[in-house]
Amino acid sequence: MNYGKEFLEGKLAVNCRSKRQAEKFEEYCNKNIEKIINIKSISMWVYGAATCYYLESDMTNLITTGKRQEYENGGLKIVTYKEFMSDIREEQQEKQEYTFAEVIARIKEGEEYVCTNPLYNIRSIKKYKTGVHFEFEHFNGDKYVNEAGIGNDTRFTLKQPEHEYMYFEGAAMSGEKIRYKDWEEFKTLKEVIIQLLQYYYQTGIDMLNEKAWEVEE
Repeated sequence: MNYGKEFLEGKLAVNCRSKRQAEKFEEYCNKNIEKIINIKSISMWVYGAATCYYLESDMTNLITTGKRQEYENGGLKIVTYKEFMSDIREEQQEKQEYTFAEVIARIKEGEEYVCTNPLYNIRSIKKYKTGVHFEFEHFNGDKYVNEAGIGNDTRFTLKQPEHEYMYFEGAAMSGEKIRYKDWEEFKTLKEVIIQLLQYYYQTGIDMLNEKAWEVEE
């Protein structure tokens, strides 16, 4: 997939399900599209399941409308904000490779860079509060390797953090729609409580105490 390219070519529209998503998407476009974009918004109420952002072919107007069905009927591909940004992050991760020296110069606490070539002895570089940790592949084929194995062609990419869920209390206090890990849609806090009482009465308490909730971006 290459959603970024398809968006620039006018083949794809992005669905933003909340005002926050729409604002973040507008920010992304203004930072990453070279030409100046004029944002034409219908009104605030269009943010939701039917709202799409579409870039005109001359890249001068970023238009948000509630005409999702019209776009779909016209054969335009529709993806959600999360799908679009996830694809962009994966593409950036694939493209951005760094030498060992560059990693050491830029690495931040909590980040981990992994070697792109498994033939090299060094597997990953991760930074903790106490310093930088190196993980080596001590066994290579049928022999042990003690060298660091960092050559001129060794390259590393930044490992993207795994999705982290939160406890119900933290999600509920966000004020945004929330979702249990096994649910398809985000719901308001009121809708969540009703659903737990109606369908999950026996397991609802366990679900509330489980670190398995996320907030809609």
